[in-house]
Amino acid sequence: MAVDGLPGSFAVTLSVGIAGSAHGDKLEAFMARADAALYEAKAAGRDCVRVDRAPVSRGASRGL
Repeated sequence: MAVDGLPGSFAVTLSVGIAGSAHGDKLEAFMARADAALYEAKAAGRDCVRVDRAPVSRGASRGL
């Protein structure tokens, strides 16, 4: 990737961790699941997406 004003180019990588939330979930628990999914993606060699497989409420899964 070239950036204006910088010599040469560099590589950009992206790792993503995704977690769903269910009604009544605590923010801390939701963030911990997303964080764990992110670190799984990084451990898999980067440039990966990992999705937390914790059950979500029926209404929340309808939007996916």
